Amino acid sequence: MCHTSEFGITIYDVLTLGGAQQVGTPSRKGEIKVLCPHGVKTSRGKTATFDVNLAKSNFKCYRECTDCIGHGGMLDLYNLLCGSGADRKTAYAEIVSKLKYGDLPKSERLAEPAFVPQKMQGNAADAPVLDKAYRAFLATLTLSERHRANLLSRGLTERAIQQGLYKSVPQGQAMWKKSLDALERQGIMLQGVPGFYRKNGRYCAATFRSGFFIPYFDEKGRICGMQIRFDTVKESDKRYLWFSSAGYEDGCSARNITSYGAPSQMPVVDSGRLVFVTEGALKAAAANALDAKHHPIIAIGGVSCYGQWEETCRYLQSKNIRFVADAFDSDRETNASVQKSLEKLYSIAAQYGIRMQRCDWGTAQKGVDDFLLGAAVQTDDGVILSSLWDPRKFVPPVRYIKKNMPAMFKPPVKKPKIA
Repeated sequence: MCHTSEFGITIYDVLTLGGAQQVGTPSRKGEIKVLCPHGVKTSRGKTATFDVNLAKSNFKCYRECTDCIGHGGMLDLYNLLCGSGADRKTAYAEIVSKLKYGDLPKSERLAEPAFVPQKMQGNAADAPVLDKAYRAFLATLTLSERHRANLLSRGLTERAIQQGLYKSVPQGQAMWKKSLDALERQGIMLQGVPGFYRKNGRYCAATFRSGFFIPYFDEKGRICGMQIRFDTVKESDKRYLWFSSAGYEDGCSARNITSYGAPSQMPVVDSGRLVFVTEGALKAAAANALDAKHHPIIAIGGVSCYGQWEETCRYLQSKNIRFVADAFDSDRETNASVQKSLEKLYSIAAQYGIRMQRCDWGTAQKGVDDFLLGAAVQTDDGVILSSLWDPRKFVPPVRYIKKNMPAMFKPPVKKPKIA
């Protein structure tokens, strides 16, 4: 059930007081989607949603809208829904007062939604264990012709597809049993491996929907996580999701990680190299395959993965990387929340002495992979990705970034000539 405060308030009481409109049913993790109270629209014209975790009594929105806190606990959620803007102490007093004196009498409180309580969760295993488990698992799978055609249509070559270890999600209980039995015979440990959980003493996988796996390789070439690209999705669902078993018994949450590409395909990130960054490992792999000079292109899980990006910047700094080319999608021109997220990524990079500059291919194509694929088709020749990037034209996207930038990147002060 929902977490209850010492005064008997649950986050569902707050949702009810705020007139929140729930979308769909709670997930296995006890999360629900709620319509944005400000009526913010998605790129498809639908009202945006944010996530509320009933089990942990908190919420999170990934849109980074201006003047919106975007995440927090029950009191922050109350302020968001009711627009009170009160401090936490006042907000708490208002909730208690409304529950006690009339806005929401105890007898009239809505019932808490039914959801499966979180089971005992495990911690993620170390990178070597994850790499061994995922590679062994992928070796038991095949890639369907449908998914192969999808990858080829993106500009990936047969060799790149093989090196990237893309495989189709097994369909049917028999196929899953065959794969998991093979792992058991090999003695592969699945405890602490996101995507797998234990049921009746045996390990199972936490997905059955059709799609294909996209491995994420860390800086040492180890597979530390995987995403799934689903074949079909509802309008409100995401096309790409992490292979995770959060909410299952002995399951494990997938963490956002940076993909540096398959070791045999993507060049190594090292001093002196021009490094590109984009969103999504599949997009990075396709762009690298289409780029005539095959520059290294790293991928983070999303533009709002700030902790992941900060960890990446620390690594880039250790490799003496001073410049990073921003190859994120062009929808920043029409999506204010994306632009705001990118500004924060620029700011984080600046704190580590890293300059970022946008690769500008216009807005006709959304992604860098779309642009490179279109250009390659038009010219029957490869396009050099670095031609879109010129460090001499580096301009920070917002004023406050200049204040946070190290002195070495600030414009030199011209000294007056001495007569």
